[in-house]
Amino acid sequence: MIVSDLVHTCEACPSQWEGRCGDRRVYVRYRWGWLSVRVSKKGSDDVGDAVRGIEVYGEQLGHDMDGSLEWPEVERRIAGLDLEAEMAKAGLP
Repeated sequence: MIVSDLVHTCEACPSQWEGRCGDRRVYVRYRWGWLSVRVSKKGSDDVGDAVRGIEVYGEQLGHDMDGSLEWPEVERRIAGLDLEAEMAKAGLP
């Protein structure tokens, strides 16, 4: 599954991006040294649904005060992530 319409919405503290995966919203955030990819539980036009949704990827990359990450590093970290499989593991239809 491919993330589309990706927008970089905040540069740092946190670094964050918002996009779509099919009809679901996707929220990517790096704050407190933690990289997180979250997906809304159902189809939505509200990114808040992804913020409150299911974390399909999470990894501690930096120290507790780290909140800045560039997209190429995010891509490198999540390159093998199968969003469809992760959503199925989380029980999402």
